[in-house]
Amino acid sequence: MSNLPQGPTAPEALTVEQLVRQGRYPYQNWLKQWSREDEKMVIQALEETNRSEYADHLVDALCGGRRQRAWSAKTLAQGTDTLLLDEPTTYLDMSHQIGILV
Repeated sequence: MSNLPQGPTAPEALTVEQLVRQGRYPYQNWLKQWSREDEKMVIQALEETNRSEYADHLVDALCGGRRQRAWSAKTLAQGTDTLLLDEPTTYLDMSHQIGILV
């Protein structure tokens, strides 16, 4: 299960890609480091949320809607069957709200 709280905050100087990669951290341990599957899930999450072009942008420099979609990408990268989303459409324009809900 993955969770997206209503008002998440990221450390300063964290890029969108770094944020999304954090979604894969639960799958890491001393014996199993970053894998092709992890990389695939990050790329897929960035593409599904249209964040690929913002991968190198700082999360805290994004506007509200773009930041919310970056956090959504992190949640999707976890690859869980269940998502707990607290107001996931906050700051999104109508077309992106519909995309999240469908």
